[in-house]
Amino acid sequence: MPLSVALEYAEDSRPEILCLHRSVAGRVDLRAELRGDSDTILPLMRYSARYGALVVAAVRAAVDGGEFNSAIVIDKGKVLGVSDQMFPQKGLQNGACMRCYRTSAGLMGLIVSDDIRRPQLWHALSKAKSDFIFAFDEKVFDETRDNAFLQSMSYCCGLTVYAHFCDLSHRYNCFGKCDDTEYGLSRRMTFVTHKKTSCFFSDTIKVYVEKP
Repeated sequence: MPLSVALEYAEDSRPEILCLHRSVAGRVDLRAELRGDSDTILPLMRYSARYGALVVAAVRAAVDGGEFNSAIVIDKGKVLGVSDQMFPQKGLQNGACMRCYRTSAGLMGLIVSDDIRRPQLWHALSKAKSDFIFAFDEKVFDETRDNAFLQSMSYCCGLTVYAHFCDLSHRYNCFGKCDDTEYGLSRRMTFVTHKKTSCFFSDTIKVYVEKP
């Protein structure tokens, strides 16, 4: 779906949080985008400023010869920061720390891609006193299991969780109940085999709270 079409749809529906699939924003040269040589971030900033909206856009970010699974956070027209996937994935670089963002809706913790299924990252964002957590992934391993996991994480953290898989968005309240479901223009779901191997950080997980 072209970015222009996604923004036209958003102008009609006015979502609480505009979340964009990686296929919409695509691959971006992050340094060039942040300098203003932009055909992706700038339209999102304009939309966010016009409607006072919180925007989270998944991208494949190219930075200094490396590539990351990332998500850009924009609030009221201002880029608050970029979060990267923490656990390494073949062919991609991994991020250095988790990030929380001071948004107009409160302190938002952000989990990107396959990191959603790592309980220790949820725990770290909860300890950082996030007001809510936004969990963004491009695929579904097992819909029933993923739903149960997100219910458990929202209950254990005691926080509202916004989860976006492909074109399907859920909102879980602090008691683990899914109280809202929204479908996008189309529902693109990729079912893959779930890896049962465990992966844990050996060091303390760092959480950086972005300045407003």
